[in-house]
Amino acid sequence: MGESLHVYIQEGLGAHNATKNPLRVLEYGFGTGLNALLAWNWALNANKEVQLEYTSLEKYPLLPAEYTQLNYASLLSRKGAEMVFREMHEAEWDAEIALHPRFKLRKLMRDAMGPAPEGRFDVIFYDAFAPAVQPEFWSAEQFGHVAAAMDEGSLLVTYCVQGHARRAMESAGLQVEKIPGPPGKREIARAWKI
Repeated sequence: MGESLHVYIQEGLGAHNATKNPLRVLEYGFGTGLNALLAWNWALNANKEVQLEYTSLEKYPLLPAEYTQLNYASLLSRKGAEMVFREMHEAEWDAEIALHPRFKLRKLMRDAMGPAPEGRFDVIFYDAFAPAVQPEFWSAEQFGHVAAAMDEGSLLVTYCVQGHARRAMESAGLQVEKIPGPPGKREIARAWKI
């Protein structure tokens, strides 16, 4: 949870100039739903009336026996977090649902490789498996697809700072910076579309 809060919430949502409303987020890898839950919590905590439209790509969703064992929602001090976390996992695929007037979720059951979903996104949570496990996710071609879905001023944030991944982002026209990581990880990467 600490890593997700640092990488995706603090250095992603918190770093974006959120004057745009709604703020559109694209997550590569819904996985356990942790990043979506933390983004929901961030939207409700935001000083301004920011609205998040959160789209997440996942090809292999968790089974109920798996996600019901996760205690992420109990670690938040927000009433109703457990119910929202369950609703996130049980939400219909390929449909948009409003989990709060300030948070809409759209989960797409599809491979995250290739062109991004239609639309433009302001913040990209790039939470793919490591390059050693899924090297195709860290290619110049893949980052070209990601960059095509970003507007000027949009940002991508990821835990990976490996040289070839940064070069692939740069070849897609993104301006990459290494920034301090969470405890246990020296650096992470943030990339802006200029």
